[in-house]
Amino acid sequence: TVVVPPAISTQPQSVTAVPVRLHDSLRNQKVPFEPLVPGKVGMYVCGPTTYAPAHIGHAFSAISFDTIRRGLTFTGNQSSIVNFTVVPKPADPAQQTVTRVPVPTQNPPPPTTPAQLKVWNGTGFVTGASLFADRMTIVLTHGYLIDLANPDAWPNGMAAKLTVALGGIPMAANIVAWDWHSDAARLPGVSYSRTPEQGDALGRALEQSLPAPYAKPVHFIGHSLGTLVNASAANYVHRKAGAAFPPSKTHMTLLDNAELANIFGPPLDAVFLGLVNAQDAALTIYQEYAQVGGWVSPIPEAPTVAWIDNYISMVGTYSTRAVNVLLSKSGYYVALDSPVNLTPGLRQIAMHSYAHQWYGKTVMNPNDSPLGHRFSFERMGGLSFFPSPSPWPYRTLLVQSIAVSELSLLEPVTVGEVAAELQRQTQALAVKTYRKVNQIVDSSVQFVGNVTSSVVEKTQGFFDSIGITSADLVTGPSLRIELKNTPGNGGSFAGKASSDAGGTTTILPAYAWFTVSIPPGAVSMSFDFRLSGDGSNDCLLFGINGTNQFALEARFIPPDIEHNSGVIDVSAIAGMQAEFFFGLAGGTSTNATMTVDGIRFYALESPVVAVQKAGGRFALSWPLSASDYVMESAPTLGFSSVWTVVTNTPVALDFRYSLTNDFDGHSMFFRLRKP
Repeated sequence: TVVVPPAISTQPQSVTAVPVRLHDSLRNQKVPFEPLVPGKVGMYVCGPTTYAPAHIGHAFSAISFDTIRRGLTFTGNQSSIVNFTVVPKPADPAQQTVTRVPVPTQNPPPPTTPAQLKVWNGTGFVTGASLFADRMTIVLTHGYLIDLANPDAWPNGMAAKLTVALGGIPMAANIVAWDWHSDAARLPGVSYSRTPEQGDALGRALEQSLPAPYAKPVHFIGHSLGTLVNASAANYVHRKAGAAFPPSKTHMTLLDNAELANIFGPPLDAVFLGLVNAQDAALTIYQEYAQVGGWVSPIPEAPTVAWIDNYISMVGTYSTRAVNVLLSKSGYYVALDSPVNLTPGLRQIAMHSYAHQWYGKTVMNPNDSPLGHRFSFERMGGLSFFPSPSPWPYRTLLVQSIAVSELSLLEPVTVGEVAAELQRQTQALAVKTYRKVNQIVDSSVQFVGNVTSSVVEKTQGFFDSIGITSADLVTGPSLRIELKNTPGNGGSFAGKASSDAGGTTTILPAYAWFTVSIPPGAVSMSFDFRLSGDGSNDCLLFGINGTNQFALEARFIPPDIEHNSGVIDVSAIAGMQAEFFFGLAGGTSTNATMTVDGIRFYALESPVVAVQKAGGRFALSWPLSASDYVMESAPTLGFSSVWTVVTNTPVALDFRYSLTNDFDGHSMFFRLRKP
């Protein structure tokens, strides 16, 4: 017998609102409940403290506070609960004094040289040539190098286009290239951390090569990490060259800038932890944190730079101090221009390079695009001023269109559309979450010099800078290493001599080694650091298994502010144990303290396949982050299904892979599989 219960009405019932009254422990009486924000209530509820086995009483907290939430919602309030659990803090690691010396691959990188500045002679770049004070200057700076054998490949191509398009531009402009391949070909984290020093050296080289005061315009054109080098160089010539290079005569062109490397850590943590919605946070992250939160930026510090145009094709970021172009069809045009099918990894590299290819096409065809090289000092005859160069103000975002031509752009999009485009770009990374390091494998830290290690309650301090209240901060145990340089009498490791009134003192560096377990599936990591005191020419070093991954000179670190390292690749050692090395060495400081904590690992989200049917065809799409997955199909779904690789080549479009097939009316199943 089947008993059918009476129908339950789902229509809202008429009720009489009852005022909510709560007991106020301060006044020891019940008082009317009045939210700080009318109609909105937030509750923070402590979960079980994990000191003993679970029991039924632990359910009381969840049930009681959920009942309160439902009651508040019933009375017309928007209620939300954030649950947290108290976890015992791990013990501080033991410290072990050693006489160990860092291996050569953990030493600070060699200094830069003026010979890195090369001058275009009409057919190629040469060293030692003189620059002309009566001509404007175009500076070409390459990015991260994979092909070490040909560091001048991109500058040569761009200089040749400029020469042809402008009819012998060497007669009107100095064209120079900054060759920093010695650092640009290192591991990505090291290359990134060396950009401030390389930019400083480029600024010094320009100061030495161009007599002061230099009255002509300067156009910096940089690709990838080269945008960070150029910004540091602009900062140098604007500040340290005696105002000989005025910002009002400086033009910055950013070609798929490398800002994402700088802002990857703290701001995106907020999204991955679920504290903020990705779409709601996209504009805030890019507009606010990208401009002020990092220790290096592709945007110069001077607010009066004449013109900044920013072209994004793969990893570049939006800027509020530039006119922005999102080259969202980069994957489509890369596929068209490639004579053979590219592997997913090479396709992403080609998409990253597409920004400078697109800009080069506007050099040759300036009138085919509303932006690009048509707005540049050299196109205006090297004028000493920069008139209103375009009808679009800073913060504008134009999106590439294929409706007319490759160089055509859609009209500026709304703020909501900007956020949606940035969300698509962010989601293409598909980073899942992080795991913070609070324990080490053998529970001890080997050290040389003045080093202390501890486990502290670490709060992600970034969130305040994007407008999230302090109540939303995430706190948890984190390993902390403090490195201090102090005077001493030397020892069995490298010291630095410093002269003072009392004679010569040996400055003792500080080194620390410890072993951690890299989480399975981790693809990258980052850490936070803070400098106190005067770091002089000291260098913050970080290495894994004897090889440097990060090397940043202390003079480029604003003191007493927390910074983030940016992403460092650990995909090759995921699931393994690795020895980490931190050092503060190489300079003459006697009172510097470098605090390192917040070490965390990132893993990729499992990709999700989307299916959309249009007429007699259907399209599959999935995130660009799944470049090492293959698409497979099967006519049936079950344990005995035979899966075959789909041979169609996917197209990268709008930061996703897309694959289109004909629909013949039969069932077909698809999956992404990681070989």
